[in-house]
Amino acid sequence: MDPKKAARKEIVERVNVYKRSDYDEAFSDLVDGGHPEVWIAQVSIKEGMDRSSSRSMFFHSESKATEYVEAHPVGSEFNGRPQEGTESEAVAKMTVRTYVDEGHFPDTRHQFLLSSLPMEQLLEAGIFERKGRVSLLLYDSPLSGRGPIPVLSKIVLDFIGHQHASDLKERFGREWEHVAAWEYCWVKFPHSSLVYISAAHDYAQFVLKDYLTAGYLLRDLEVLILGIEAETVRAAERKKKAGEKGKAASSKARAKRRMALLEAMEAFAKRNPDMIAFGDKEVAKRSLPQCVDADPDLWAQGKNQIDQYLTEIRLGDAGPEAKARYQACFLLKPPRRLR
Repeated sequence: MDPKKAARKEIVERVNVYKRSDYDEAFSDLVDGGHPEVWIAQVSIKEGMDRSSSRSMFFHSESKATEYVEAHPVGSEFNGRPQEGTESEAVAKMTVRTYVDEGHFPDTRHQFLLSSLPMEQLLEAGIFERKGRVSLLLYDSPLSGRGPIPVLSKIVLDFIGHQHASDLKERFGREWEHVAAWEYCWVKFPHSSLVYISAAHDYAQFVLKDYLTAGYLLRDLEVLILGIEAETVRAAERKKKAGEKGKAASSKARAKRRMALLEAMEAFAKRNPDMIAFGDKEVAKRSLPQCVDADPDLWAQGKNQIDQYLTEIRLGDAGPEAKARYQACFLLKPPRRLR
């Protein structure tokens, strides 16, 4: 994978052009002479299976901004980084330096921390239930729509107990329910379950303000729900099984080549008994062409492993019967008598 190219396909979802008069003075030093206009071409893109984000390009005329968005129609693949030496690149440089000065991270990916996905899992598992007051903002779910904000279910409240619930309220204020839900899920569910990961996400996000951990847990949750990890595991298992089958097939073919070689050597030795004195390697060398002619597919590989085959036969790795047949053909010379 080219590290300089987009790792995901970036597909344009929406485009928009608008003027920002409040930017004119800030960017005036980028244009020689006159007070510039600042037009923004905004492109909303979907990055693979990731959440949507937006890209803004800056221009000093409406026509240039319009030309830019027309070059990136909805449904097309986005490839719109600012070209070197253009006004848009100059504005982009100024913008990113402003982000650094202000200690601000502009990437809209931070919005994923506000996902309703964890709460949807907690509601489905009965950790929370919709019995609270109506909210138009908090926990609005694209699946379930707007409605009462979630409150802890009776089963969790009973588990926590009245006194501990009071302690949590005093210590954590309005976020106490996230702590209680996490404590309950920590004890009751496997830590790889969707409900536990969801509770852990909300605990990290709303209580600890640990956005790095919250982001990791949310991505973990998305991977599990979308079945990405399961498919990865299945792919690994398929690869492993294919490797095992391939290894078994290779071992079977190797055994077949050994026996074919031994049979050819026996036939050759029977026709040419005097050749036995030259040793098994010479007999094998002269017997190999007969093996290849008899089964060329089998011997498409393995022709350079004859010495290994002979060693395996001689040591009994090919089985006791093959070893006995080898010894019957190539009897070991008795040790010389000492004088």
